[in-house]
Amino acid sequence: GQDNDGAYYRIIKFKDKITRQQKTAALPQAEITEGKCWGRLGFYGLSIGSEPTKRRRLADYLQKEGSQTAFTITDRAGWNGEAYILAGGEAVN
Repeated sequence: GQDNDGAYYRIIKFKDKITRQQKTAALPQAEITEGKCWGRLGFYGLSIGSEPTKRRRLADYLQKEGSQTAFTITDRAGWNGEAYILAGGEAVN
């Protein structure tokens, strides 16, 4: 995804380890190779090992793999029930 200022994001889906519900988050692509990324993933409850080789592999995966669907990231978007409402009014389930 990309925001109105031109910054890029990777949209990640993960299962909350306590509630077991699927969650979606926008991860700033500029942070993926930095400590901020690992802290943000930890905030989401995802365990990230400290070994540099594994972190590099995860960073490569987060930057290159997955769907190439383009999303617009805005402050106006947000969750509505089980759907994420995009700025244009589209719902992502």
